[in-house]
Formats: sequence, structure tokens, C-alpha cells
Amino acid sequence: MLHHARDVVPGVQELVEAHRAGTPAIDEVRSLAFDVSERRYQLLLGLRRARFWTAVRPRAFEAAFDTLRRAYRVVVCDIDADLEGEDSGGSVDVEERHHFARTAVTQADAVFVVGMPTMKGAHSLVRVVHDVLGVGVDAARITPVVNQAPRSPRARASFASALDALVAPAVGPLGLATPVFLPTRRVDDALRDGVRLPPGLGQPLVGALDAIVERAQPASGVAGLERVRPGSLGAWGEQAVGG
Repeated sequence: MLHHARDVVPGVQELVEAHRAGTPAIDEVRSLAFDVSERRYQLLLGLRRARFWTAVRPRAFEAAFDTLRRAYRVVVCDIDADLEGEDSGGSVDVEERHHFARTAVTQADAVFVVGMPTMKGAHSLVRVVHDVLGVGVDAARITPVVNQAPRSPRARASFASALDALVAPAVGPLGLATPVFLPTRRVDDALRDGVRLPPGLGQPLVGALDAIVERAQPASGVAGLERVRPGSLGAWGEQAVGG
């Protein structure tokens, strides 16, 4: 509804089904997504009903998810906060029901945990951060996002300080990535009119993603390798080449 998809099919179930006879071509994968041209992205729909998770086996979804990641430069997964697995709940069925979200979170370069700038919002945000940490995600890959944030720098700093204090026992001295504060914007109007969202919402998130990815890269190329200028190593002697 929010993305103005024209139908309820195709979606993730069709993507998984396309892998029954092998790995589909990239063009075939992209054909299963709706083109949202006015906002410059493509949308793959999720399950048509929540109960349909039983029709998708975990390994089949992992294969489809891997293909999806190779088909696009950037994949954004909108998931809920249900990450409970067998180790915490004692149920294989619960883990399989949450397998979509668990796969996306554990394979993501960055995880954005969204909350509101209220006491309840802070409590819920911290709880989700703990759940994300619980499935093995590094704290440095987790970015708290405060939606409809206050304009006051002092209020934002106070909220960020409270988050740091609440998550400190779980994340240690390194802490989470720097929180992103999104201002209040008329999002419903943009969605209703089918136009791009205000840049003040997307740009801070892109900047946070770039910062996380950059920190994860080696400082200078691949570790253990150095760039060599052509001709700087000299030439082979006749004896060395068998002359």
C-alpha cells in the first residue's frame, strides 16, 4: 500500500519458487519486483499472509535471498523485531517463522533500529537492540534511528546519552553507531501523491550506511597486498627465464 504496488503478486514466494529448477537469471529475479520509478527503486513484496511462512523452507529462502543480493547493488529489508530463535525460545518452529528477519539481520552490512523520541520509544528501541545483538550482530553495525526527532540539539543529545547508558552493559566500550535523528516531515502526503520522500529523511540514513561500510573496509586495499608500479620490480635475467 505504501509503495503503490499494483497487485499482491509476484512476491517473495515466487522468488523462492523460481529457484526450484536452479538459480534464476538476474533479469528473471528483477522481473519479480515492482518498479517504483518515481522514487527510483524496485519493490519485492513479502508474504501475502503472515501464516504463509510455512510454505517457505529456510534453505530455500536463503538461496533466494542470496540471489536477490547479487541482483541489486543495495537491498533494503523492512522487517519487524521478531528475532527469537530456538536457542532462546526452545522451539524450531518459532525460529523458522522468524527466519526471514533473522537472515536479513545477520547478513546485513548495517541494521537500522527505529524508535520514537519518548520514554516508551527509548525502552522499545533498546529492547530491539538487545534482540539484534542476541542473534550475533556486531554493535558497530547497529544504528539507532529516532523518528520524528525533536529539533532541539540539547534534547537530541539527552536522548542519545540515555540510549548509550541503557545499552552500555550489552555493547561494551565500543558502543553502537552514532544515532540518526529524522525530523518530522509530511510523509503521508508524499505517499498519497506518489512522489519522492523528503530528502531530509533519506540522506541521513544513506550517510550512516556509508559510514558503517567504510569502517568495515580495510584501511588500504586488501590486507597483505600492495600496489606495484609497472617496471618498478626490474626485469628477468636470461638465467631466470631459462635463456
